[in-house]
Amino acid sequence: MKLDQLFICVFVLGLLCFPAKLKAQDKVWFLELQYQCLGNPSIQNGGLDLKKNYSGYGLTLNHGGEYLGFIMQVDLRSFNLQQFNVPGAAGGGITEEYIGIRYYPLIPTVRIGTKFAMRFTAGALGGLYQTAEYDSGSSLWSTYNFSLSRFGSLFFAGFCFSSLRNTSGISIKLNYQPNAFTMNDFVVKQPFTIRLGVLLGTKAEQ
Repeated sequence: MKLDQLFICVFVLGLLCFPAKLKAQDKVWFLELQYQCLGNPSIQNGGLDLKKNYSGYGLTLNHGGEYLGFIMQVDLRSFNLQQFNVPGAAGGGITEEYIGIRYYPLIPTVRIGTKFAMRFTAGALGGLYQTAEYDSGSSLWSTYNFSLSRFGSLFFAGFCFSSLRNTSGISIKLNYQPNAFTMNDFVVKQPFTIRLGVLLGTKAEQ
C-alpha cells in the first residue's frame, strides 16, 4: 500500500467516525484535510542533496472551546529516491503522529461582508514519526519502520475562510518543522511548507 492510498483510507475512516450532524454553541469540532503544495525540501544522502517538491498530506481532528482547542494530526509524505541510485531504495515515506493545541476563535477575526468570515489560526504540536523505504517491487508496509524513539514537532499559523456560523470551509497555513527526519541513510529536511486545507465541521447555533 502506497502513502497516497493509505491517506485516502485514513480520511474515509475519519469521515465515518465523525458526527456529521453535531452542532455546537461553545464547542468547535472539525476535520481538516490538508495538502502540501509549496515548500523547500531537502533530501540528503552522503554528499548528494536533492531539492525537489514531494507529495504531502495531512488529516487533523480538532476539538475545542471558544478560542483554544485540542488537536490530533496525522501527516503522510512520499518521495522518489531513484535519483540517488541507492540499491533497494526507489521510494520512501514518512508518517507523523502529533497531538497539541490550536488557537481557532469561534468569533471571526475579520468579517467579509455579511455572510463570510476569516479566522486566524495557529498551533503547536509534538509527537512521533515513522519511516519507510521500498523498491519498485515492494509495498510501503513491507518496509515500514515503527519506532517510539523518533520525535518531531510542528508549528503553524494561517487563516481559515468559511461562513459566519460554520467551521466548514477552506484554510491556508504556513507550517514550520525545526527537526530533520532520519530515514536509514537519508536525511529529510523541510522547515517551511505551505498547506491548503478543506474543513468539515460544526455549525454554531444562534
